[in-house]
Amino acid sequence: MLKTLLIVSRHPSHLFLEQAKALRGRFRVVVAITDPEVEIFRGVEGIEVINWSELGERRLREQTLSRQELVADAERQSGIRLYVAASNYLVYYRLISNFEEQVATRFWKNEDEVMNSYLVGWLAFSEIMQTANPDYVFIQTPDHIFARLVQALAYQRGIFTLSPYFGPLFGESHVFLYTGIIATNFLMEHLIRHPDRIPAAAWERGRAALKRLQQAGPLLPAYLRDLRDKSESKERSSFYYLSKLIRSPMALKNVSIKEVFKLRSYMRKRSWLNANMTRQMPTGRYVLFLMSHQPEASTTMQAQRWIDQERVIEQIAINAPSGVKIVVKEHPRTFGRRASRYFGELTSLPNVVLVHPTMDSRALLTGAEFIFTLTGSNGFESWLLGKKVITLGRPYYSGLPGIKTIDHPSDFWETALDPDWSVNDLDDMRERAAAAYAASVHPLGTPSSDGVWPVPEEGGKLLADATEYYTSFIEAEKLRLSDFNVGTDTRPESSR
Repeated sequence: MLKTLLIVSRHPSHLFLEQAKALRGRFRVVVAITDPEVEIFRGVEGIEVINWSELGERRLREQTLSRQELVADAERQSGIRLYVAASNYLVYYRLISNFEEQVATRFWKNEDEVMNSYLVGWLAFSEIMQTANPDYVFIQTPDHIFARLVQALAYQRGIFTLSPYFGPLFGESHVFLYTGIIATNFLMEHLIRHPDRIPAAAWERGRAALKRLQQAGPLLPAYLRDLRDKSESKERSSFYYLSKLIRSPMALKNVSIKEVFKLRSYMRKRSWLNANMTRQMPTGRYVLFLMSHQPEASTTMQAQRWIDQERVIEQIAINAPSGVKIVVKEHPRTFGRRASRYFGELTSLPNVVLVHPTMDSRALLTGAEFIFTLTGSNGFESWLLGKKVITLGRPYYSGLPGIKTIDHPSDFWETALDPDWSVNDLDDMRERAAAAYAASVHPLGTPSSDGVWPVPEEGGKLLADATEYYTSFIEAEKLRLSDFNVGTDTRPESSR
């Protein structure tokens, strides 16, 4: 009898359509989706399609209790409070505002809309989980209210949720599948605990990746290569970016005044950043703060207490010992979004140095006494290079020996200057971790024009292969959700 896989689909839905089609015959495939993407899946043989928002709204109209009473009951049953479920995008919007950018669309305008979204998701997926009775759940990213509720319902049943994470070491369009709010790479964790289960091919891939990292440094993603190319040539004018906005004379009529002003703001911020971020290697003693890209779920959901990175940097700086610089490297994907309003106060601190995102990461890492990062994969790469790493969130590698995770700004320097902290004699563990990570990573094929998600026809099939590999691994190794920290206070049945 086939296992049941519930795919909770959203953009890019064509990718997940191809994934679902490739998994027919391997699983009973149930897809929960909403308008307008639901039409993409209708009529596809071998896939059961449920319009979850339509189902949830219908069930909500049938209720006799007040909205507040329904929310209170759902909070009690799910273990996920209303505003916790909504927190990712509430914080997301605030960050965008801090970047002096307009929010294109808000999901909710008031509390009634938040409550409605919560109840529609809860009523729909409570029923879907009961009737579909899935063995596994695939969610693109558990960042929206409905996705958080799906995750809570799955964990109550001891069911693994699987979500793709674009990881380091093997280039773009390589992912591992994680579970939990904190992106737990449970396959990697399990193999680190049981190195005898690591496949021989993964040992070879891991050693090769580790050697490449040590010799040449982290692989450059396309967006950083593009940014570096621009910085090495003359900074492109606003006319260049306007030409990208207006791809043809016919497209001119579709360009709004808002887009033109957004372009002007972008160019103004880039100009300030280029003037205030050095491209010179720091001298003397320094620590390196590798900023995370924002806004995205890796911080707004996985490390909410640390999302105001400029304030974290300020705390590190004002508590730093004399003679130590705080070198801050902006994330290249965020370059041009946050500028003087965000970084301006930091430039007044004499022990803070802002370096350009095109600076050579390997050279910066080599000279740093230790590395600060929220949840970024650059912390994993830094650890593999033998550096001391302090994480401020709970990334997938935070449990590795020699990596420190702190809970309060006052712990920064006490932890960093601990005389007993050593990352020596960890070569075998680094090799093991690289091999375990290699076993968890799968290619997704050629990136599409947006440079992130792969071409659906190729990527969907590869994502299906990764999904089957992970579910087979769970069964072969008899893994239980309760064996891992998934970052939720909703405990699975198997651990009760």
